[in-house]
Amino acid sequence: KMQEICKERFDIIIDFIGYNLSDSKKLINALAINKRNPNIIFISTTYVYKNLKSKVAFRESDFNPQLYKPHTNTEVNYESGKRECEYFYSSNYDKNKLLILRLPIILGPKDYTGRTCFFIDYFKSGNTIPELKNSGKANYVFSDDIVSFLDGCIQNFKSGILNFARPNNMDQKDIAKLYYKFMGIKSNQHKNLDKDQLSPFFYEKNFKV
Repeated sequence: KMQEICKERFDIIIDFIGYNLSDSKKLINALAINKRNPNIIFISTTYVYKNLKSKVAFRESDFNPQLYKPHTNTEVNYESGKRECEYFYSSNYDKNKLLILRLPIILGPKDYTGRTCFFIDYFKSGNTIPELKNSGKANYVFSDDIVSFLDGCIQNFKSGILNFARPNNMDQKDIAKLYYKFMGIKSNQHKNLDKDQLSPFFYEKNFKV
């Protein structure tokens, strides 16, 4: 099926669904068989920096995919899978036609992970917001930001590796405040129910790019 799709002459391919080395390999091999070489934007994650030496903030150069050694087993976790994809693309495709875009947690509608609906679902259940446990700060990005950025990439493609996130860093309490405002909840409407309550946005320590 991939080979059939790659018979088309695409100017650019945006890979949102590559999660391991095998996924990337299928696409690159299909393009090679059909002698196609479109620009590729691979949607990766800032989680490729996870478990690296602790820093105040991570730069693109802190993870070089070409130096990564992929796992021999097919079952890998999310960040390892994305590292594998970056490795395969970087080692097997024209670097001038490849953009690796590393994204943090995405806020916005239609999030299949359910993370960004955590507080909305909490409110809809008739609950009030608890006092959330202090957490580290991290970067986020909104889905509309990504759409606008990708549109610019399509119009004016530039290769390389890029962290893309909003410059402000937030902890899970900051995220909660966004939902307070979004849902019209006033500060005096929420109670301190559980000081150890965790949301999907909890980071034990700062994780920034």
